Amino acid sequence: VAQAPYVGDPYLADVDGSLFARIRTAALGDEVGPCELVVGPLPVVAADPADVAMLPQPESWEWFQGVAGGAPNWKNEVTLLLDGAPAPFEPAVAAAHGAAPVLVIVATEDRVADAELARAAFARAAEPKRLEQVVGDHFAVYHDAGFEQASGAARDFLVETLGAGG
Repeated sequence: VAQAPYVGDPYLADVDGSLFARIRTAALGDEVGPCELVVGPLPVVAADPADVAMLPQPESWEWFQGVAGGAPNWKNEVTLLLDGAPAPFEPAVAAAHGAAPVLVIVATEDRVADAELARAAFARAAEPKRLEQVVGDHFAVYHDAGFEQASGAARDFLVETLGAGG
């Protein structure tokens, strides 16, 4: 079961001068070769989407501000270490090579874990597979009706796939 899955990042793929494109380019190095790069600390979220943050989407700010009230020791900061090495696991590529039943739960307006990339990875997955779409942004699957839909779909999928009996 993959819920609001991160299967790639359009921010990293773009060569648009964005923070993450610059970080990736620096970590990959130049003619000298890959290098280690420490970035941060930088904010996890920011009130203004134009500010530098790991998760720059407005819905990320809203979600973390709501959750942070229940976690008084949480700090809005993250430090990234990039060593230029290729990622050891690429979910978008792996999706086409799975041999187990899969349920992918996508938030239709997800910009944190890009919905289009998740649907594309689902399309490459082998059968048996099921797609559940929850209307809303990335965080819709974690509360209210979106949570009920996502958790109910996961429960039903697991019961059907794994069996209800011992």
